Amino acid sequence: MILTALAMATLCQAAAYDGLAARAYLKVAHSHNDYEQRAPLKDALQAGFASVEADVWWGDGQLPVAHLPFLSRGGLEELYLGPLQARVDRLGSVYGDGEPFYLWIDLKDARPALTDELHGVLSRFPMLTVFTDEAVLPGPVVVVLTGDEEAKKRYTDGHRLRYACRDSNLLGALDPPADRRWTWYALTFDEALAAGASGAGDAGERLRALVERIHRLGRRLRLYEAPERPETWRLMLAAGVDLIGTDRLAEFRAFLERERGWRRGRSRWGTRAVSAPRRSRPGPRRSRRPEARALAREKGFEVEAVLERWRRASPWRPHGEGTPPEEAARTTSQRRRRSRSPRGRPPGVRGGVTAA
Repeated sequence: MILTALAMATLCQAAAYDGLAARAYLKVAHSHNDYEQRAPLKDALQAGFASVEADVWWGDGQLPVAHLPFLSRGGLEELYLGPLQARVDRLGSVYGDGEPFYLWIDLKDARPALTDELHGVLSRFPMLTVFTDEAVLPGPVVVVLTGDEEAKKRYTDGHRLRYACRDSNLLGALDPPADRRWTWYALTFDEALAAGASGAGDAGERLRALVERIHRLGRRLRLYEAPERPETWRLMLAAGVDLIGTDRLAEFRAFLERERGWRRGRSRWGTRAVSAPRRSRPGPRRSRRPEARALAREKGFEVEAVLERWRRASPWRPHGEGTPPEEAARTTSQRRRRSRSPRGRPPGVRGGVTAA
């Protein structure tokens, strides 16, 4: 009976969420040169990344996406804008969680025709965040222009109603505070270390000082071309870098899964994973429900994520996790009687504590 109920809950989740939307949302994960992945955009969404980057050129009224214009695998609208709009129409946001998704457009051409055509294309997609000098109208997808300095400044300075903000690839000592046009910095890892070298300390301290300096200006920082290894990723996470660019999507996701913040809910890394109950002995948590695990794998869900959504859909709540104030005020004896009730309690729970 218990396994049947769990299987039914899993199948319901499969109907409510597609395999991509069910993936964890990695707030710091940026797919650098995403169009070079095996499946542009799809691989990043499958990994749960919060941000992707596409290089765009001007080509006779089209916007080909490629590092070199003659090697394009498709246009901006075909590879990114159209699929993202379809997901937003279906889920309400890219992952169905209400969080913004970042589409970085690297302008490879300084000609005005590129920014003029880009503005017209972006205006056709209602999912995009809209920027004016007076306000920002939030949308599920935020477009950030990077690349050619002249082109992105021409776009943000030439339109009163804008469908994108911009970054700067240069960090100056006299940079003004953030406005609604210029909201990000995008630096290479080596540039970031050099920019933060004014103070004494190791690489981590210099990088942390740089992040604090940028945040004081009201902007955020994306780093790219960093060594693709866990030590560097850990250094950037600890420093508070807002977006970490990587070409190795699966490896970076696996790294975040191993990090301590992964199973602590809304952690400093920005991951949205389940909160693991405290255990009396170390080691990875393993389910005693092999049928449920196999079914979850078939549907493409992470096992713990499936169980978490099932728990949240039931009346039962672990203490301190989404518990309303009036329920938290109950006496210990009332909580104990409630936890012993056979109704509204997931399998494997004894006395309000998940069985190991």
